[in-house]
Amino acid sequence: MSRDKARPTTILVIDDRTDFVKESLEPVGRDTTPKIKLEHRTNLAEGRKVLEENKSIAGVILDVKCRLSPNDIDDPSFIGEALDFMKSDFPDMPRIILTGEPGVPVQLKTFHKDEMVFEKREDDIEKMFDHLIKCAADNDYSKVARKYKDIFDLFDNGYFDETTRNDLYMTIKTMHHKERIGDNLRRIRLMEEAIFHALYKFDKTIIPLEYLDRKYNADPKNEKKRSDIVNYLCENGQIEGKDSIVFKAGELIQRITSHNANHKQLDTPKFPPTIYTVQMCVFAALDLFLWFKGIVEKR
Repeated sequence: MSRDKARPTTILVIDDRTDFVKESLEPVGRDTTPKIKLEHRTNLAEGRKVLEENKSIAGVILDVKCRLSPNDIDDPSFIGEALDFMKSDFPDMPRIILTGEPGVPVQLKTFHKDEMVFEKREDDIEKMFDHLIKCAADNDYSKVARKYKDIFDLFDNGYFDETTRNDLYMTIKTMHHKERIGDNLRRIRLMEEAIFHALYKFDKTIIPLEYLDRKYNADPKNEKKRSDIVNYLCENGQIEGKDSIVFKAGELIQRITSHNANHKQLDTPKFPPTIYTVQMCVFAALDLFLWFKGIVEKR
């Protein structure tokens, strides 16, 4: 795989010096293979939020002294609190301590002997990124993204937001788990809606807005519903007939998730959804993603 086509490795940096990140880290990251994409935050509170919401983060770079929250000043307790948080909530996430202060690496090794410590100089930054890239290749997200590369390419190209990326990753990762059946069906429903919204964003002539948001319905007596979108796309030639795989995939997701995930059930079905129901809907959603990809790549 060439460098240009390789999926970027996303790394979170928590450092209050924006100039250092832009002038010293980002240029080196652009020259690595694969390239490094940096998510930069200036304090621990915002960094925690990124880790909790963005499952594509493959590693974390921590400054030694930084802010605990947006309105704080540099706090010497930062590194201890950051490491405690990482060990508790993200124990398997690769992490690096980066410092520009002389003598600090030796001091850090005394108190945090198991941590990787690098200095803020170009040769050490290159070694740091090499280390993180090697670690990232083995994390769960990277394994899923490689297995379904044709789908995850859509996220790297900016067609979908991080919420949809995370929904897809978590659903694939847990689609064999019985305790996640309801959550996964809800996520699949949201992914199908995200595909239709992305299609509207890409070309507003493909789906009328009233199908996506009921407040735009001009005629309340003839209300357009999201459940009608697949039929509309079929009638207008975006889907090639009701016997096509795309139509069946869209209809399958709508029918199963609308009853089992999107609305409160009034009774217990004789045959409730199983992990195989979830897997069936997951792969139907992957087909919808590929259908969307085919549309945008033709333009």
